[in-house]
Amino acid sequence: MTDAQEMWIDTITSVVTRPKFNEKIGDMNYVLGNMIAKYVSSSKHYRITEGALEYIQSIGLDTSVSIHIAKHIYGKNKNTILEHIIPVSIIKKAIIQNRTDTGAVNNILLNAGFVIIATRAEDDLLSKAKLAQKMPANWTGFDDRAEKRYEAVNIKISNTLIEHVGPICR
Repeated sequence: MTDAQEMWIDTITSVVTRPKFNEKIGDMNYVLGNMIAKYVSSSKHYRITEGALEYIQSIGLDTSVSIHIAKHIYGKNKNTILEHIIPVSIIKKAIIQNRTDTGAVNNILLNAGFVIIATRAEDDLLSKAKLAQKMPANWTGFDDRAEKRYEAVNIKISNTLIEHVGPICR
């Protein structure tokens, strides 16, 4: 866990456990979603699907060194996207439901998954299966495997970790 991730856990927990916290006031639902996304995205390494790995190797990127994600992988004209393995909306809903329990909020965040680099075609598979913003029915919660959404549409996740440098993309 990075220093930034530790900071985000402390920040999110301290915000949602306040007695006056209300996600319906002042864009707090949006703010909370962004804080969760920043927490997950602050990891030192991102996972990558086999399809996205093939693609980035085909454009000459070396996965054994740090990659500036914003320059090489992220953007409208790129064939790859960054995705949270567990959708932020799922994480946010669980945090709000458990917001009075600091331990539960911390456990949810610690098991919130990771960022995955996927191809746009793989992302389309998730959308067509209606899994763009939800987990499959066989996912039992944050103690279960985060990869189940991708497995449900036969997207293979490689064992390669990409160390990213540069700004967090969202």
